[in-house]
Amino acid sequence: MPDVLAAGAGVCRAEAVEVVCREGGTRLGQLFGEDPPIPFQKTGDGSWDLGLEGGHSIRRILYHGDTTGNAMLTAFHTWISREPRIDVQTDTMALDLITRHHNTADPRNVYEPNAGLGAYLFRYSDGTMDTVRAAYTVLATGGCGQIYQYTSNPPIATGDGLAMAIRAGIPLINMEYTQFHPTVLHHRDYGGFLISEAVRGEGAVLRDYDGQKIMTSKVHPQQDLAPRDTVTREILRSMARCAAPCVFLDACHMSSEFWQNRFPAIYSLLKKANLDPSHEWIPVVPAFHFHCGGIPATMDGESPLHNVYAIGEASCTGIHGANRLAGMSLLEGVVCGQRCAEHIARRRKDRVPAPAHKDIPVRDWEPYPGVDKIERTWLEQDWSTLRQIMWNYVGPVRSQRLLQRAIHDLRYLSSRIDDFYHSYAIERSIIELRNAVSVGLSIARSAYMRRESYGCHYRSDFPPPGDSHRSSSTPPHQNGAEAP
Repeated sequence: MPDVLAAGAGVCRAEAVEVVCREGGTRLGQLFGEDPPIPFQKTGDGSWDLGLEGGHSIRRILYHGDTTGNAMLTAFHTWISREPRIDVQTDTMALDLITRHHNTADPRNVYEPNAGLGAYLFRYSDGTMDTVRAAYTVLATGGCGQIYQYTSNPPIATGDGLAMAIRAGIPLINMEYTQFHPTVLHHRDYGGFLISEAVRGEGAVLRDYDGQKIMTSKVHPQQDLAPRDTVTREILRSMARCAAPCVFLDACHMSSEFWQNRFPAIYSLLKKANLDPSHEWIPVVPAFHFHCGGIPATMDGESPLHNVYAIGEASCTGIHGANRLAGMSLLEGVVCGQRCAEHIARRRKDRVPAPAHKDIPVRDWEPYPGVDKIERTWLEQDWSTLRQIMWNYVGPVRSQRLLQRAIHDLRYLSSRIDDFYHSYAIERSIIELRNAVSVGLSIARSAYMRRESYGCHYRSDFPPPGDSHRSSSTPPHQNGAEAP
């Protein structure tokens, strides 16, 4: 628990951290007996082989090679496929939440407490829209990394659940806490590939373009295993000082055999990129990795919108504070996911009234008149513009002037994309772009309003006490001013 609180830079919700730390082992233990089991690595004597990652004071990370998340997903998919009560729908995305205030036929419903009634689902394989009623709706839609020019996130991470929540009137929190991973491969063909923090846990060190060690004890007592926000900023300072496009991860002390056994996926990718990490340094740069803010949620996943739940990266329980500790996202997903399911099951068993009764009329989706397909080049240009704005102005180091520029540019971009959305035939690419710019604007506004530096939200004009890298180019802004 102390490691989580320290990484969170004083912004964690202590009660949430206590729950996930207390229940984590038990919840994971419930999964070990499943068939197939999650194949976490063990030592020769049968005990768990624990890894070490940034911000951790001891070895405590369960892992499966360097593809732990994939191993867990494979097991989960197998369990889900065996459950006849679960209907898995592919080539489908949620477009919007259905709520009592926004989508019911009777305008007098605004006088009643708002509540979720389901969601509109868009089937992009054939362009049809379904109105799905639900007593309880769970948003487990992941992150928003695709809004940044450099990210370790998959292509689907466009902030869809966050944007749906914004349109449904849910106030998002901690949106400014955007975590950047220090070590993503810098390569023309394989850029964005994550070089796991566990590599530094096995002794790899960061070096600048001149070969000097970047993370010294003067920078942080944990050196290369310092929290991610600290390492990221130090890398960026090193790149600026050396006028270099990247820095390097020196793991040459690890033999090829060790690489193949401990990090087989990373080793295989590096070999494809014509890099041998046992004999040469790995070029790396920071990239967006995890969003610590999102939809306010209890540890059972309850959001401010009645009967709508949020878990995982789309939610904000306060566990991560201003900077997620390595490994905590999977643990949060296991703990909060099970608690959410149990909470809904109790409500169903106790017959807790849900305002999703079938006697509340709900409007079907009303399509906009546009029938023409939007030009691909327009979408590509707007995606590029969004990502450059977010990286250049709302990146790891921010200031009043940068954020003001971002907000003005994103407002214009949002207006233009809304026009596309209402004027052309609806398709997945427009939906995702509209969601992404909505989330980007929310992050920029929150970062502007947070006139302090906490964790992965770093303001050069409001650095933390004792920071020696205060910017003199951006004057402090008066407290209390509103976002432009």
